[in-house]
Amino acid sequence: MAIFTTGAIENRGREIKSLVVRGANVGTQAADVLLEVFHALNAADGPSVQQLYVQRLVAVGPDQLQTFDNIFSDLDAVTVRVTTSNLGADTVSVSVTARDSQRRLTGLQPSVERIIASPQLAAVRVADNNQTTGILTDNNRTTG
Repeated sequence: MAIFTTGAIENRGREIKSLVVRGANVGTQAADVLLEVFHALNAADGPSVQQLYVQRLVAVGPDQLQTFDNIFSDLDAVTVRVTTSNLGADTVSVSVTARDSQRRLTGLQPSVERIIASPQLAAVRVADNNQTTGILTDNNRTTG
């Protein structure tokens, strides 16, 4: 099992209206992919409560791509969490992209522009415009 999260995506004063989350199974075993999207209530200052507003569970077969399109995100702050399980859990890669009101791609913070899981889940490569900006290990230590 692996858990991937974007952390809070700040959207105040930005054009992010929807998100697209994709899970690709590049292995030979089926995997279950659980998508959860949270809204950070009262995210202006101090602690806030994460309220779950999207939850989808799908089975992704070998060499299949699952797309969760048009996820509403016109909120102050949202968090995307993807959990993989089953025999193929270690071979699922995850990406998150944002769209504006015309469905054009729009930038996220560089640290969450695109999140890609390595097949062995030893690390997660964080990329911005296809350039690696950091490596997140499975115990949340960041190296560059």
